[in-house]
Amino acid sequence: GGGKDITVMGEPTPDSLPTINIWDDPNVWGVIDEGCNSNCHSEAWASNAEEKYRKLGYDCPWVSRTVKHFSGVGAGTKTQGKRKWPCGIQLKISGMVLHGSIDSHQTQGGRNPLLISISAQGKLGLMKNTRTGVCQLMDYPGEEIQLGRTHDQGLLCMCISTLPKGCSHPLINPMKIKTYDDVDEDGGEMTTRRTAL
Repeated sequence: GGGKDITVMGEPTPDSLPTINIWDDPNVWGVIDEGCNSNCHSEAWASNAEEKYRKLGYDCPWVSRTVKHFSGVGAGTKTQGKRKWPCGIQLKISGMVLHGSIDSHQTQGGRNPLLISISAQGKLGLMKNTRTGVCQLMDYPGEEIQLGRTHDQGLLCMCISTLPKGCSHPLINPMKIKTYDDVDEDGGEMTTRRTAL
């Protein structure tokens, strides 16, 4: 008796994000990874993504063949080099597409998808509500990016392959409006340019 009332927080309503099988879906998806310091992906993901990009008329070239050894959580992981992936992220409200590329380290073996690093997310200005699944962009007030959840682990992911078919690489002939500076080697690299399709 005499104790203070205790208020128990109600069970929040789960988000309504679509479930995505990133391997079978016709689009290319990257996972938004809070614990990743460098963009990275597996050979298996690369093979899957290459086939999808090829259908759109895009190459996914090697940037370098320098081998890197990761430390921390990924200690012992060895890379085969770094590759450049075309990137097109569609804004949900206006339909505008952010064009650019993502540089990512390719790891030997495994089946991890493209993990978009915290540094790359910062360059894009992603602001995520982890309860509702709403993702907004700092540089585009009122806009959202449609996220999904991977079918196997429920990880947040976003489509990066909204690109015009048969067009030259968006970094070669973009309608340049805004360019994000590259981030350092340890943070991976992501550059974006804005264009309307």
